Amino acid sequence: ARLARLYLGGTVGEGHQYISWLHLRDFCRLVLWSVENTHAEGVYNATGPCPVTNAEFMCELRCALKRPWSPRLPARLVRLGAFFLRTEPGLALEGRRCIPDRLVEEHFKFLYTNLESALADLLTESREQETYIEAEGKTFKASHGSAAERRLSLARPFKAG
Repeated sequence: ARLARLYLGGTVGEGHQYISWLHLRDFCRLVLWSVENTHAEGVYNATGPCPVTNAEFMCELRCALKRPWSPRLPARLVRLGAFFLRTEPGLALEGRRCIPDRLVEEHFKFLYTNLESALADLLTESREQETYIEAEGKTFKASHGSAAERRLSLARPFKAG
């Protein structure tokens, strides 16, 4: 989001690669669900049920940040940057269309299945917020100063009321 705020949130490469995303609240609920459900064993895809292409993701991110346009990042520049960062360019240029089939089969309920509403929630302009996440009868307090600083205090359950 930092680069997109600076009008550098353009599509990476051709933009056809898929991005599987998951809202912070759904991730926290997923962790709690996996700890509290003894039948939850093995591998689960910790991702939301609606992956999008890089072009769609970046477009939604720019809209949420009220940035109408950003230049595309050509694949050759991604490869060059990856070389200097000593990472794999495939991380940005090749997508993974992961679907949480096992979670859906086991009736895990996602709060955020729409990227637009998820980004709107995460990128809210409010500087000081408190969010309460309820899972299996317990309420946890997630506090954050800004969207990038969100953190969850799993060690301290918050008792509502």
